[in-house]
Amino acid sequence: MTRWVVLWVLGFLLLFGNLARAADKADPVAGYKTFLAFLPKDDPASITKAIDQYRAVIVPLDMDKHVKAFLDFLEFHDSVCDTLTERFLAELDRHGGAWTENGIRAKEWDFEEAQQLFRYGLEVAGDAYFGGYYVAGIPEYIPDTLAQYLPKSVTKYLELRRAEIREGFSVDASLTISYARLAERIAQWDQYLKDFPESLFRTDALILRAYSLRFLLFGVNNSQLDPRTEDRKNNIRVVYEQYMREHPGTYAETLIRKQYDYLKKQGFFNDLSVEGANKLPSLRYEEFKGELERIVKLGYYWSPPGSTYRVSTHIPPDPNLK
Repeated sequence: MTRWVVLWVLGFLLLFGNLARAADKADPVAGYKTFLAFLPKDDPASITKAIDQYRAVIVPLDMDKHVKAFLDFLEFHDSVCDTLTERFLAELDRHGGAWTENGIRAKEWDFEEAQQLFRYGLEVAGDAYFGGYYVAGIPEYIPDTLAQYLPKSVTKYLELRRAEIREGFSVDASLTISYARLAERIAQWDQYLKDFPESLFRTDALILRAYSLRFLLFGVNNSQLDPRTEDRKNNIRVVYEQYMREHPGTYAETLIRKQYDYLKKQGFFNDLSVEGANKLPSLRYEEFKGELERIVKLGYYWSPPGSTYRVSTHIPPDPNLK
């Protein structure tokens, strides 16, 4: 009796496998996703195998199928990074020792393995102050490898996001770029959303714009909004006024103008005392309910979106973002 049960199960599995292979052959994108599912997530070489399969199976297809498969690849890439991060941190803890300046413990993990990461477009990223260290993709690797197969809506997104990954904007509750540069990023995301309203990365762009807006509108603990500094790139009044002149009527400009008018009414731009400049965050928060409150929550409760290209899979998007 047991023999017949075993044979029946094996026959079912064989039939199911044949049906699955037939379905994957009929739908190459689904087949590619199945291929990714069986690649080991703890082996950085899986990334090269995934790219080779993309070129072999997906590139000959129509462009819309390229994008769907590319989204599956990004999800797979993040899973590999997450798995390798767990192993990396476990090895560091096992060896012990203190963090060194560049983030590696004194008694290092086998860094032949770290060099292997680099060969597959990965690196150890992060910092000791803001979220620790993790394995992430080298920002240029994915765009340089796959952008040639993707439509403009995706390549433009990758271009903007790559710049943000390479030059982060916040560490230890301080801005690492100027408020003027932050405003430039907001304008770029505003323009992207205008140019590609149907982009499959629309939600990601909304989240990234919201993050930058949260900091530009409300500052951050160690980088307070300052209307007094002679540094025009960080003088918040100068930055706001320039944005309103150059981007009238845009989504971000309407919010910046609300904040500008409110701060002006409160005398913020005229009060030269440090106490006067730093007493307003709670007032600003109380004033900006509704539309701005979502941006505050989004930027306040989560750290900036690290080194991933698909931020919407890591940060819960507000369904009302627009």
